[in-house]
Order: sequence, then structure tokens, then C-alpha cells
Amino acid sequence: MITLLTITMTLLPAQPAELSSRQRGLIVLCMCIIPVVLYAFGFELAAGLKIDLRYVPVALSTLWAGPLVGLLVATPLLLVRLLNFNAGSLPAVISMVMLILVASLLRRKFNLAQQSAALSWKKWPYVVLVFSLSGIGLLISPNGLSRLASIYLPLLLLNTAGLYVAAAVIRHRLVTVKTYHHALAQSRLDALTGLPNRRAFDRDLEQLSEGQVVMMLDIDHFKAVNDLYGHQQGDQVLRAVGDTLLGTLRQTDSAYRFGGEEFAVILRGVNEGAEALVGERLRQAVNRCKVGPELGLTVTVSVGLARHQARQGERSPLPADTLKRADQALYDAKAGGRNRVCVAAKEPAVR
Repeated sequence: MITLLTITMTLLPAQPAELSSRQRGLIVLCMCIIPVVLYAFGFELAAGLKIDLRYVPVALSTLWAGPLVGLLVATPLLLVRLLNFNAGSLPAVISMVMLILVASLLRRKFNLAQQSAALSWKKWPYVVLVFSLSGIGLLISPNGLSRLASIYLPLLLLNTAGLYVAAAVIRHRLVTVKTYHHALAQSRLDALTGLPNRRAFDRDLEQLSEGQVVMMLDIDHFKAVNDLYGHQQGDQVLRAVGDTLLGTLRQTDSAYRFGGEEFAVILRGVNEGAEALVGERLRQAVNRCKVGPELGLTVTVSVGLARHQARQGERSPLPADTLKRADQALYDAKAGGRNRVCVAAKEPAVR
């Protein structure tokens, strides 16, 4: 059951703190189902004494997110026991409540929310304590002491082992997810400049919103730089432009290495008509950066911009159309003498 639950983690963030409320709710919902299933597939250790692993997901949930979540996870099972009321129902409720109480008191000893479900073997005394009152509710039933004595040790050992196994599975899955996210992030980064690459740009372009601006920048006469000074110096130019973009743009904006000597930027929250000023500021910032002090090489860029916005009463254009207009504006800047900024005309009416 824990393995099936952790399969859903593939699409979750690498860090538990980054989980959205919806994702946390999905995990809690899955955890609510597990105790009921475990109870249904329990086995009788002795006449009238059923042993199972229903306490493990409740303990995990409590240690991870606190007593309220633990109680929420336990609620479906408690309802099942109370709706099918028998002599063991009330002892089962008491035992579950005691488990949540003890786990809540020991939660800080585990700190699972910060350690991504890491459970050290050195903490085994605390794990035993978590389940120390499991089955304690049997004391209120007839011959409760003898019944508890016959089931207590097997139940304690089984739940302790179950918690370790479940935590190990979750830990392994989280490590896999973290590795996956790291590899995914690396696949979307340009190794030379450290900027997001064309793949990342294409992904973000598809999510372009009304009013956002696409900016294309091209380093002027870059081939001449490679031919005159060598590719190593050309790489320094590319890194310098990338660093300038990162140092000049706001945190809400995104810069990308589009390919070759071309860069792309997505501007967010720029007032209409102000995009040309932003483009000019970036152009001047690049112009001020000196690459290779001994060479005194000055770098210039041509800039083309296009706003993702339709005329009043028309539907918004496709992101690819906005990119095409920004490319055309860049071409106009280069054709006009380079080292300048051009803004694309507004999207034409849709026929």
C-alpha cells in the first residue's frame, strides 16, 4: 500500500515543503484508505484477536503532519469499526486514540517533515514507544489483561517493523524523485551560461499569459568574435551576456539561452508601452560589460520585443505567433544597423 501511494510522488516536488495544499490533500486521502484495507486483510492471532498493520499509516501521518492529520487518516477506519459495532470496537478506538497521542508527543524526536521521511535505526526506542500503547484498549474488555498479553508483543514487533519498512520505501521514493527533479532541471539548463535553455523556454512559452512580453536578443557580429579571438573568448562573451541578463532583470522575469548567440526573455507585469524601455536598459547594460579586459572587447546586442496581447474584442494570439513577431522585430533591429531595440506592432485582427 505504501508503494502504491509513493508512485503518486513522481509528479510531486522534490522537497516536502513545496507541496501544494491540493497535493497534500491527495496524499492524506490515499493514507485514509490504507488503514481500512489493512484492517480488512488482517489475520487472527488467537480466537477473537485480529492482528494487522492498521496503526502504521496512522503513526506515519501523525509523525509527518501532526495529530489532526493522524486523526483524519484514522477516521474512516474508526467509522467502520463503530458502524459495525461489536465487543472489540470500543477497545480499537481507544487504542487508536492513544497511538495518535503518543506519536504526537514524540513527533519532534523524528522530525520527518524536515528530513524527508528519514528514520534512523538509532531511533528504535522512540519507534517502540510510539506503538507502546497499541492494543491497550483491550483492558476494558472481558479477560482484557490476558488477551492483551497474548497479542501485545507480536503487535508491537509487527508495527515497529512495519513503520521502518514503510519509512524506508518512502525515503527511497523521495530520493528517486529528488534525483528525477535534479536531472530534469539539468536538462533544462544551458551548461555554458547557466541560464534555462531552449527546452525550458518552449515550456514557459506555452504558458504565456495575456500582457506578457517576449524579448529576443542577438549578439551583434558574434561570428567575428569567434573568428578573431577564438571560441574560448566567444564563450566568455556568451557568459557575460547571460550574467548581465540575470543581474539586470527582475525576479519575476525569465532569461534563456535560446541557441547560439541568441537569448530570449519573458517579461511579466510590464506596463504597456514600457517594454521598449526595458529592452533599452538591457541593451545598455550589455554594452557596458567588458569581456577580456586585455582586448577591450565591447559587446552589443540587437533586441526585438512583442507583447502577447490582442486588440480589444479579439481572442489572444498563439504564443508561437508572439514569438514570431518578436523574431521579426529582432530582424528589423539588425536590418536597421544593429545595437538597437525594435518593438513589434500589435497583433493584427483575427480574420
